[in-house]
Amino acid sequence: MRLLLIITLLISSKINFGQTNDVNRGTYFKTTSDEYFNKVIRPWKYQFIKSNSINTDSIQKLGQIIFWRSEPIFDKTTNKNFNPQISFDIYTSSYFQFLQAKGINIKMTSSCDTINKGGDIFLVGQFVLFSSSSCVNCSSPSKVDYCRGIIKRVLSSVTNIVTEDWTDILKQFIIEQRDFVN
Repeated sequence: MRLLLIITLLISSKINFGQTNDVNRGTYFKTTSDEYFNKVIRPWKYQFIKSNSINTDSIQKLGQIIFWRSEPIFDKTTNKNFNPQISFDIYTSSYFQFLQAKGINIKMTSSCDTINKGGDIFLVGQFVLFSSSSCVNCSSPSKVDYCRGIIKRVLSSVTNIVTEDWTDILKQFIIEQRDFVN
């Protein structure tokens, strides 16, 4: 009985240790509130490109939004600057189940490393943001995900989600709108 207890404790401590060290967050997210906003959130920009083509497809996207960091992050692994970016197609929430299945397929078939796989979905009111690319540019070689936490923070700042107009959502973003520069 004592041996079984010791084995159980060793296994559970190994599981807990593995879960706490799976994701490398670096020092990017470890700042005070003001520093966090000025150094981590404020450098991010977005551009919304409205869909202007008449599409005969039954799944109509409203447009595309691109998020990118305008100031580079220095990557200590490669000793180079890195500018993360990610884009999403915008749909109404009526397509959520279809997009969710498509996202799972992208994540399963993408050859990118785990952090840079596309297929992400975010819900904002009646709208779905869907990363249709199989690979995104979120992780530097040091394996820190610079995109998703920021996107979640920007989207969580939207207070009025009861709207049928996507531009009403955009007006509430805490980051600036700019033309995307690659």
